[in-house]
Amino acid sequence: MLAATRVAQMAKKMPPKVRGQVERSISPYEQSMFGDLMDVPLLLTKARRKVGDNLISVTPGILAFVGTVTWGNWYHEKLAREHRY
Repeated sequence: MLAATRVAQMAKKMPPKVRGQVERSISPYEQSMFGDLMDVPLLLTKARRKVGDNLISVTPGILAFVGTVTWGNWYHEKLAREHRY
């Protein structure tokens, strides 16, 4: 009776087994939180990849924004010169 109770208590504490799933963990002493910040070539590679991957989708918006701001500045200067005197 006592052995059955102990087995039931142990069964509650043990996590269920999942087939095909592997769990791995790293000790906090093995992790390097800011290790990539000191690796300049890696940072340059990451930056180049992020810019290159998004350049095609971002370029039309940037061109529209720059064009609108340039036109607005030009038009404002034009109106300011017309009403100067």
